[in-house]
Amino acid sequence: MKKVIFSLVFVLGLSAISFAQSVSFKNITNNTLDFGTVNQNANGDRYVQIKNTGTQPLIIKNVSSSCGCTVPEWPKTPIAPGKIAKIKVHYNTAIVGSISKTVTIQSNDATNQNIILKIVGNVVKPQ
Repeated sequence: MKKVIFSLVFVLGLSAISFAQSVSFKNITNNTLDFGTVNQNANGDRYVQIKNTGTQPLIIKNVSSSCGCTVPEWPKTPIAPGKIAKIKVHYNTAIVGSISKTVTIQSNDATNQNIILKIVGNVVKPQ
């Protein structure tokens, strides 16, 4: 009897995880946000669209960057199932050269609690 109860609890637990909150991105390929080529001192704001593809609210606990030149802002309220929110990633375009940074998104997604996005691009002096 204990084995049957354990098996039932285990299966129900797996089902709950598979239908819980889940993250997907709308405008990101291979976990990379590509700034492209931008002029020095141009607008350094880009937005990552994050979608909750699960059935429970998605909570973005924290978003951190690998460097002070990249500053993220994220929604502090839960993202309802099926809804999309935006994470703003600001890069300091005063710095000329290639962009190669990371942003880590921490959430309550049961299968992917820490997502690392690569930030790439190139800042050039205007001609």
